[in-house]
Formats: sequence, structure tokens, C-alpha cells
Amino acid sequence: MAVTTKPTTYQASDGKEFDNEEEAKLHDELVTARTEYDEARHRFSRAVALTQKTADGELFDFKSGDYWFVTDYYNQEPRLKRVHFIGWNFEVTEYSDGVEISQEETDGNNHSSRYHYPINKLYADKSRATYSLINALDAWIAEQRRMAEETKAELRKRL
Repeated sequence: MAVTTKPTTYQASDGKEFDNEEEAKLHDELVTARTEYDEARHRFSRAVALTQKTADGELFDFKSGDYWFVTDYYNQEPRLKRVHFIGWNFEVTEYSDGVEISQEETDGNNHSSRYHYPINKLYADKSRATYSLINALDAWIAEQRRMAEETKAELRKRL
């Protein structure tokens, strides 16, 4: 049986292998820096979210439990949606007009999507959110009536 030489490899902390010790060390520094960056970004995002007020004037707080959101999807009836933010499963984005928090949510069919909620449009109190829903429904119904009247008028022109 012949003896063969096996090349030396260097393994970084994430398991990636390199032929060169220097490359493995540089890669390890990158892994460490990325972890530190992600942790700092998460702490910053959390701090930003905690400085924001909801639509009903309450300071946002991950410990508060449920928040309420009046949906405003294009051409759909508004509804009241209960949302809960786990202290780690979120992203915060700052815009010139406010701060948005988003998270992955799974529906009953295990389909996952990212949903976005401007913090200043969340409600801490369900009754205040329900009042806002009523206003949104009134506006939606008025728009549906307007579209129905336009359609009737168009049909009358054709007949």
C-alpha cells in the first residue's frame, strides 16, 4: 500500500476550510466582525423602536404584547389585525416620515411573508384601533359606492 500526502487545511470558526492559515484567520476576523455588526444593528434597531409612539400615543414596547393594525391593502376591505412582535424577530427601518417595523409571519398554510407596520399606525389599545377601523371602513364603503355610481353612469351611456 502506498503512502500518500494529505494537504494541510485550516478551518475557520464557521467550519469553512482554507489551504492557508492566514486566509483562515482573516475569514475568522470577518465572521467575528459580522456577528458583532449584526448584534449592534439589532440593539440599535430595538433602541429606535422603543423611542417611537403608536397611533394612540403610547410608547412602543416589545413587552406590551399585542398591537392592533388597521390594514389598508389596495382595493381590499380594511380589517383589524392583531400583531405581536417577538423581541428578536423583527427589522426596523427609518424613513423621513417615521419608523417601520417588519417581521416574517406565517399563515395557516405555512406560507411565510414579510409584513411591514409603521409604528405610528399601530394601536396599543384595541378599542382605539376599532374606532380607527370604523373610520377606514366608512372611507372604503364611500369609495365602493363612488365606483358603483361611476359604473352605473357608464352603463347608462352605453344603453
